[in-house]
Amino acid sequence: IHRLVTTVDSMLTRLEKRTSLLKAISERAIRAQEEERVRIARSLHDDTAQTISMLIIHLERIEKVIQKDNPDLLRQLNESHQVATLLLENLRKVIWNLRPSILDDLGLVPAIRWYARTHLEESGVQVEVGRGNEAMRLAPHLETMLFRILQEAVSNILRHANASKVFITLQPAENYIMLKVKDNGRGFDVEKTTGEAVTRKQLGLLGMQERVALVNGAVKVESTPGEGTTLRVYVPLHIEDAMGIDDTLPMELREGTIQA
Repeated sequence: IHRLVTTVDSMLTRLEKRTSLLKAISERAIRAQEEERVRIARSLHDDTAQTISMLIIHLERIEKVIQKDNPDLLRQLNESHQVATLLLENLRKVIWNLRPSILDDLGLVPAIRWYARTHLEESGVQVEVGRGNEAMRLAPHLETMLFRILQEAVSNILRHANASKVFITLQPAENYIMLKVKDNGRGFDVEKTTGEAVTRKQLGLLGMQERVALVNGAVKVESTPGEGTTLRVYVPLHIEDAMGIDDTLPMELREGTIQA
């Protein structure tokens, strides 16, 4: 029995070390991904976007000196100007999706409001963003994580939910913050979808869980087919808040578990 207990303890120790290693690798991968997003966004803004802007300026100058008796050339220049302008607008959308400057400049609440309204309302979905402290700032890595989760949630709503209304709120508490995204869409079977996520290569929810697990937070999804979906993400503001010190925290957060 003693040898068995010793063996089990050794196995648990190795498992704990392996879990810590995987967590560190995952955290480093996510951090590298965010750094690469920032680098690409900055490069596109400083180089490609500026080049297209100069092209538009040159086309405008050429349009002013072309003789009016050459309508075909004027038409082609006008069409080229429109294409370049559209290209610049689309490029700016790509840059903002990679790393919206509003997140760094104004904070998480304005960034969430901008992203939700830009992507959902343009698709005909009514959006209500709960009033929050506009000046509230979190640690940069927490703001980035919550914003990425919001992006994934909005993407899932647009692709799968067929919703007409979405309510988003960011609720701070003493030791944790909760992001809530609720829609009135078609809903789904959470257990079945989560179990088949890997085989179907639908990794959005798993990606959310992985990001939140790195900060000892929790993800909770409630959904019923035909009755919409509610996503709640609990993130502790300090690591010790997820270790059972504060009894006012949600149970899944205090236990450090991920529920879906």
